[in-house]
Amino acid sequence: MKSITTLLLFISLICLSCTNHDKSIVSAKDNFETSAHKVNPVPVKKDSLNNKQVDSLINEIRGNFNQINKITKWDKIRKEFLEGTNEGGEVKFFYLNSELKRINTDQMGETFRLVREYYLDNSRLLFVFESLEQYHLPFDRSNSKFYESRKYFYNDKMFKRINSEKAGNPLNETSVINDQKEILKELKNLKILQQTSL
Repeated sequence: MKSITTLLLFISLICLSCTNHDKSIVSAKDNFETSAHKVNPVPVKKDSLNNKQVDSLINEIRGNFNQINKITKWDKIRKEFLEGTNEGGEVKFFYLNSELKRINTDQMGETFRLVREYYLDNSRLLFVFESLEQYHLPFDRSNSKFYESRKYFYNDKMFKRINSEKAGNPLNETSVINDQKEILKELKNLKILQQTSL
C-alpha cells in the first residue's frame, strides 16, 4: 500500500511539473508574440499582393539594397544643404552610371537627429531605412533613445513597415498611410532639389 501511495504521489508530481512547464512555454510564446508585435508591421492593404508576392518583393528589395550598399566607387556624390530643418541638415545624392540610386538625409533639431536612407531602382522607390535619435534634453545626447524603421515600397505604396518600439508612432493602418505620405512627399521634394541643383 505504501508503494502504491508513493507511486501515485510520484505520478502526481510529474503531472504537475508538466502542466507548469506547458504554462511557461505558453507564457514565453505570448511574450515573444507581444515583443514581435512591437517590431513587426501592422497589416497594410497590399492591393492585389499575396503573401508569396510580398515575400518575393522583399527578397528582390533586399538584393537591391545589398548591391547598392556594396558600391564603393560612385560616379558622383552630391551634397546639398537641406532646407526646412530646425538645426541644419544635409542631403547626399549617390549616382551610378548617371542613375540616382540612393539618397541620404540627415536632419537635426534641438531634441532629435533623423537620418533617412532612400534606395531607388530605375527612379522608383524600393526601400527606406530610418534612424531616429531622440535627446533627453535639448542638445544633450548623453541619454539618447534610438529608434529604427524599415519601409518597403512597391509602385509608390508602402506594403510593409517594421518599426522598433517608438513613442508617438503606433503600429496602425492610419499611421502607416500617414508615414507613406510623408516619405513620398519628402522624396518628391528631394528629387526637385536634385533637379534644380544639377
